[in-house]
Amino acid sequence: MQPGEQADEKELTQLVDSLLPQIPEDQRLAFILYSFAGLSLPEIAEAMESNLPTTKSRLRLAREKLREKLAAKGILDPNIAS
Repeated sequence: MQPGEQADEKELTQLVDSLLPQIPEDQRLAFILYSFAGLSLPEIAEAMESNLPTTKSRLRLAREKLREKLAAKGILDPNIAS
């Protein structure tokens, strides 16, 4: 990774961190536990006392909302799949 790429990644991480409070708490928690804490979907479901399909839905919705918010800031094409 080049130094410029590291700066871009750090800036994107900071931007995502600033956007996280703007999404619903259950979706935010699922996203954080999966993306930053490294928990598996079944582990997140257990921690959040929900079932696996609900956990998957929360994670998907969090990603969609973050993608939309990044696109609104001109950072990401909203049609890009993650």
